[in-house]
Amino acid sequence: MQHTKPLSGFTLIELIIVIVILGILAVVALPRFISFQSEAVASTLTGLEGALKSANTIVYAKSVIQRVEKEEDAVVTLDGGATITTRYGYIAYNGASGSRSTGAEDMLSSMNFNICHHLASASACQDADWLFDIDDDHVQFYHISIGVSPAASGTEPLCYVQYNMATSVDSPPTYEIQSSDC
Repeated sequence: MQHTKPLSGFTLIELIIVIVILGILAVVALPRFISFQSEAVASTLTGLEGALKSANTIVYAKSVIQRVEKEEDAVVTLDGGATITTRYGYIAYNGASGSRSTGAEDMLSSMNFNICHHLASASACQDADWLFDIDDDHVQFYHISIGVSPAASGTEPLCYVQYNMATSVDSPPTYEIQSSDC
């Protein structure tokens, strides 16, 4: 007498049903995941804006102590010996003489932000978290996760923090977050 073992396992139809259910779940869940990713990048922009504001508060306090808060183009020495280019006491990125000084870059680097100029080579920016672009009246910081350099793409992604430096003693710097393309 032969005893046959009962077969165990899944039938083909059961496997197909499971695959279809997983496909439906993926279609429903993927857009939500993508939304979370763009929200996370937008949150990092808010974090950078807060870091810039805090840094500016510290630099302004140091410039008052060093009595250079009313000078258009000055240098402030921070604790530890780091020097920051300032305009009217706040972080500057373009000296009054037209030099491309990067006080904001120096300040962010001193706060352990890994930043790189967007025109630098890919190898120079491999460890960077942020790209920055200096213009005559502002500097923009792009989170590296957007995966595009403004110079490489020929277009400006709308996912950045813009820092507009102080224009006078009575006009402190302003900040703008653009997150519609994150």
